[in-house]
Amino acid sequence: MNRPARASSVIVALAVMLTAPVAPAAIQNLEPALHPAAGPTTGEYWALIIGIDNYHHGPPLETAVRDASAVRDELAQRYGVRRDRLLELFNEQATRQNIAYALFRLSDDAKPDDTVLIYFAGHAHYDKDGRLEWWVPVEGTPLTPETLLSDAAIQEELQGMKAKQVHVFHVSAGVARELRLAQPNLQAEREALEQEQRQAEAHAKLEAARRQDEERNRLAAEQARVEAERRAEREGLLAREREERTKQQVEQQRLKEERKRAAAEQARRVDAERQLAEEGRRTEEQAKARTDQRSKPIEEARVRPFTALIPPPAGRELIGKDGAPMALVPSGEFPMGGDSMD
Repeated sequence: MNRPARASSVIVALAVMLTAPVAPAAIQNLEPALHPAAGPTTGEYWALIIGIDNYHHGPPLETAVRDASAVRDELAQRYGVRRDRLLELFNEQATRQNIAYALFRLSDDAKPDDTVLIYFAGHAHYDKDGRLEWWVPVEGTPLTPETLLSDAAIQEELQGMKAKQVHVFHVSAGVARELRLAQPNLQAEREALEQEQRQAEAHAKLEAARRQDEERNRLAAEQARVEAERRAEREGLLAREREERTKQQVEQQRLKEERKRAAAEQARRVDAERQLAEEGRRTEEQAKARTDQRSKPIEEARVRPFTALIPPPAGRELIGKDGAPMALVPSGEFPMGGDSMD
């Protein structure tokens, strides 16, 4: 099968790179003089194939998609690159966003033992020294830089790839160029890593200090909460004790007043009983006196020696010791007692 020179050149270059290191010189007009060989014994092949004929804002190309398809088929059929490892973007699919995403996917999926092949057939721009400035996606226009895929953006994605080998080819005007990754600035990378490490350490210290502050604040808050609970418990206990003492005092006062009232009532009852007893005793004495008075034998009045009475003066009455008027009776017997005494 006859293939365009540019596709054949790239395929031969790929065959060489899959089996041996390649000199850093640019690959131009390579002829199919080398035979393909078996791939590496370890790792997988990944490939991104881009071909654009129908540009929105630029002159169309005639064979870009056909060349890209030929490279894709050759990689799959002759070199065993798995179809699920072949990413292809043709014409309308080859937007700036899709190309950037495909590069990102390769940088994320390819492992350290893998080999990545990137083929771009379409418009591009180089400076006077032959350095790539940008690729032109299907919607790109040189008058609008944000629609282009700059060399810096491509290099950024390529630098992030973990694959053991990364080869990038651009085919235009019959020339296949291999793009070289920018040589890393080890000193700058070392300084950047040290700076990142210092920043990470500072961040870790700040984070540790923040966590310590949070832990101290949490412990202080917990201690304050516990102390507040204990204080509230003590105050509650003291309040209950005061309430209990108040109840006891009230109860004691009530009992005291109750005993006082009981004592007063008892004294009143005793006094009443005493008065009743005294009254009963007097009543009994009076009754006994009356009984004794009734039962006393009538004594016979003894005759005293007669003494002539001197009659009181006329017109005067005799008054007894008790102040009652006395009557003179003839001498003789005088009965005592009787009903007349009642």
